[in-house]
Amino acid sequence: MKTKRTILSVLMTLVMVASLCAVAAAPASAQGISLDPTSGKVGTLVTIEVEGFAEGQPLIVSYDGAEVATTPSAPETDDSGEATVYFNVPGSIQGDHTVKVAVGVQQATETFDVDPSVSISPATGATGSAATATCRGFAPGYSIDVMATDPDPDVVLGSGSTDSNGSVNVNCTMDAEGTINATDGAGNVASRGNTAEFNFEPGITLDPATGPAQIDVTVSGSDFTETGDLGYSIAGGDWKDFDSGDTTLNGDGEFKSTFTLPAGLSIGGK
Repeated sequence: MKTKRTILSVLMTLVMVASLCAVAAAPASAQGISLDPTSGKVGTLVTIEVEGFAEGQPLIVSYDGAEVATTPSAPETDDSGEATVYFNVPGSIQGDHTVKVAVGVQQATETFDVDPSVSISPATGATGSAATATCRGFAPGYSIDVMATDPDPDVVLGSGSTDSNGSVNVNCTMDAEGTINATDGAGNVASRGNTAEFNFEPGITLDPATGPAQIDVTVSGSDFTETGDLGYSIAGGDWKDFDSGDTTLNGDGEFKSTFTLPAGLSIGGK
């Protein structure tokens, strides 16, 4: 009987040891996050998939150590310790940046790679018109040139200097159209898909732009494509021929003609 008790005791001990070993061998669910996409320009919407964290707890997303706004605005892990969170990449320089998710003392990190980018506003206008190039994600504290890259060689449209986030808004004179890019003093340029497009559209200027009736006004036009005789109308009135100057477009779609403002016009823009 004593022998049977001893054997039973040994068997129970072995079962307990085996159970403990199985628990120890079972892998713990590690905290982790994934980003989609993992690279892009400033302002890119990034999806963070969170898993392996404590259940039903608030989480904080930071970018290079600074907390960022997210959607939802107050994210929490679900009953499985998972969550899906969105944020927009804040102003930052070209290269790698650390994205961290923290739930209490638990945390996980991933890297987001910022690419330089250029946008232009407005995206259409006459030759020589003004536009603003928004440059983001370049090297900090460098000079930067905005250029039209379709002509050969490139045409520089404006210049500036980047701030500590690699950002600058550059005032440009649009003397060329097509693809708009930028290059900084460190050699960074925007990649395909992060550039802008500018297209010429017909435009005119008046000289003088204000004055009394019955004065001569010179009209300069550019970027016209239709052929034929030129004329004008005032305030939706009858179409008239120009009094003098170029009455047909030249090969570059330009003209400069003169007319006399008629009497009897009311005050205001026409």
